[in-house]
Amino acid sequence: MAILKIGRNEPCPCGSGKKYKKCCGQLEELAEISSDPFIHYSQLILAAKAKLDSHYQSGLRKIRNEAKELFLRFTTSKTLPQQNESIFSDWLWFDKTDSKGNTLGYYYLKENGNFMETNLKSCLSALVMSYLSVYEIIKAEERTLTVKDIFLNREEKVLLKEPWEEEKNPGSYLLLGRILKLPQTSLFSGMVLLAKNEPETRDFIIKHMEYLQEVLREDISWLLKFKGEILYGIFDHALHKTWVNLHDMRYIPLNQGEKDIIIAKLQENPAYELLHSTLGINWFRPTCPNRGYIRIAVSDDYAVACADVLEDVYHLKETIKNIFPDKECQVLNSFFLTRPPSPETADIWFTIMKDYETERWLDMPYEQTEGKTPRQLLQEENGRQKVAQMLKEFASRATSEPQKELITYMQARIN
Repeated sequence: MAILKIGRNEPCPCGSGKKYKKCCGQLEELAEISSDPFIHYSQLILAAKAKLDSHYQSGLRKIRNEAKELFLRFTTSKTLPQQNESIFSDWLWFDKTDSKGNTLGYYYLKENGNFMETNLKSCLSALVMSYLSVYEIIKAEERTLTVKDIFLNREEKVLLKEPWEEEKNPGSYLLLGRILKLPQTSLFSGMVLLAKNEPETRDFIIKHMEYLQEVLREDISWLLKFKGEILYGIFDHALHKTWVNLHDMRYIPLNQGEKDIIIAKLQENPAYELLHSTLGINWFRPTCPNRGYIRIAVSDDYAVACADVLEDVYHLKETIKNIFPDKECQVLNSFFLTRPPSPETADIWFTIMKDYETERWLDMPYEQTEGKTPRQLLQEENGRQKVAQMLKEFASRATSEPQKELITYMQARIN
């Protein structure tokens, strides 16, 4: 479709209320000043983003505040460093979708694209089509980096503002960034984060994204485009060298014969121990040192594998697979799922949460017990009575049915 020509003194069609020469026309002229491709396209990128800021200005604060909470949900500290602001803004404009599956950048391009000059429109189109990913550096030549997407295995040549610093060995870094494929070149939009390209860091990022594929049942291209906030969170954990608390739950249905089989197999397996039996459910735990919460719970009707660390998730999955080769574990819960469990599995989920919260409570120190935890008190003479009295006081203050049910479970646990 042909680009519509707008007179310099006519109202700008973007709806700003300004004359074209004082709005989009001015931005276009600024972008044409430099013959340096990097500066030229950088100015176009800034112009395109300025148009989005202006267009959505009336509701921008609310949009940003609500989106930032979602964007930071998977990070270590739930705060956004100032230098990462452009990563968040690009995600907000070009990746975050509404109920129809469209982004704010897409809507602006659809409404105003026909009124834009060609190079400004192509820049905005590249932004709308872009996505966040992780790249390893293959080669650095003057102001050009050859990088490869570690998920898609695609190579790109990216133009830089200035030559890559010599002391920075190219192959030793991973880059989290957004590449724009423009008519004459490609370059990163906004901030790029660097992490050491160590085998454990690279594997950590790739394996967690593979886990995300399994949980959401989507291909990697879709995840990079529409779940960039999760990739940002995974990269953040990799930078801080902390494991992601996945809170993964997977279950299989059981009949009575299958229940007896799995209990017998776990009891004869030296790698597992029966931790406790509470309200008709047997709770097993690996005997090796545990990182986070890790259990296999067996009831009359189901078995549930629960783990926080990715390696433990797959270890438990393999344990159950070895016992029941023909059964497939169904994902009940994950940190990366933003939806609640289905009504059919809500009771199973709540059962696991009651045990999870009980374990957390058992290791919580209290002032009234001189800083001792309930678990420590249970090892002392008359300690069980003190813990029972504590739970009785909790029960007297409980106001909701879930709270009462949790306290009832805690009482059963200590008995």
